[in-house]
Amino acid sequence: MITIKVPATSANLGPGFDSIGVALQLYATFKVKEGTEFSIKGCPVAYTNENNLFHRAYLHRVAQLKLKPKFLDIEVQSDIPVARGLGSSASFIVAGILCAHLIHEVDFTLGEIAFASSTFEGHPDNVCSACLGGLRASLICKNYVLTETFKIHPDLKFYFIIPDFELLTSLTRLALPDKILMSEAVHNLARLPILLKALETGDQDQINICIQDKLHHPYRFPLIYQSENVLAILDKAGIKSTYISGAGPTIGILHMGPLNVEPIQLELNTLRHKFKLIELKFEPHGITYSKD
Repeated sequence: MITIKVPATSANLGPGFDSIGVALQLYATFKVKEGTEFSIKGCPVAYTNENNLFHRAYLHRVAQLKLKPKFLDIEVQSDIPVARGLGSSASFIVAGILCAHLIHEVDFTLGEIAFASSTFEGHPDNVCSACLGGLRASLICKNYVLTETFKIHPDLKFYFIIPDFELLTSLTRLALPDKILMSEAVHNLARLPILLKALETGDQDQINICIQDKLHHPYRFPLIYQSENVLAILDKAGIKSTYISGAGPTIGILHMGPLNVEPIQLELNTLRHKFKLIELKFEPHGITYSKD
C-alpha cells in the first residue's frame, strides 16, 4: 500500500499569473495498491473513471518512463473542494505522477516530480507548491522546472471565500484574451516583486496595491456569480487585498493579523449563493508519502 498526501494550493496571487503558488494546510490523501482491474473511489461519481486526473497523470508518467502500466486500486480522501481554485486538480496530478515512481520503484527527486507535473498541467504554479511546499515562484525550462521559495511574515493570514458552485479551469481559460496591452503587462510586472517583498515584511498597504491584476481578473471575475456583491461586502469591511484563487471561483484574501470573520460571513449569508469564509494556514512543506 502506498499513501500519498498532497496539500491544497492557491495560485496566481494577483499579478503572479501562472507563476506564483502557495501551499495550504488542507489535504488530499491517496491510498494506492495494485489490483486486478482499475478501481477508484472516494471522489465524486463523475471522476470515478479512467479519465480521473490521478489515473491520467499516472499513465502519462508511466509512458514517459517506458514502463508497462499496472491496474491500480485507488482510494481518495480529499478535503480540497473540487473546481474551486484551491489546487484540487494539481493534487491529483502530482499524486499520480509520484505514484508512477513509487509503485514501479523508480528513483526520483521531488524536482523531477514537479517538472513532470508542470509539463502535464501546462503551468507550474500549483504543482510546484504542492510538491515542495511554501510560497513559490516557478517557471518551466526545457528539461527542468526552476522554482524559488519566498518568506512570508508570521502574522500574514490567508482567508478564502469559497462558493457553493464549481468553475472549471478549462472554461475560465477560454475567457482570457489572446493578446494583451503592453501597459497591462507592465502593470503586473511592476507589482509582482513588490508584492513578494510585502508578503515578507507584512506591509498591508503595499499588499493592497500590488495584489491588483490586469491579466486575468478583469476576464474571470465576471464568471464568478455574485462576485461584485462579495467584493462590495469586503470593501465595506475595509478589505482591499482580494484576488482570484487559481482560476476561481474562490476569492482569496491576504491579511495581516486575524479578520473579524463573523460580521463578514453574516453579510455573505444574505446572498443568493452560499459563500463560506474560512482561514487556511500556510503550509511550508509539500507532498509526503509512505509505503507499507
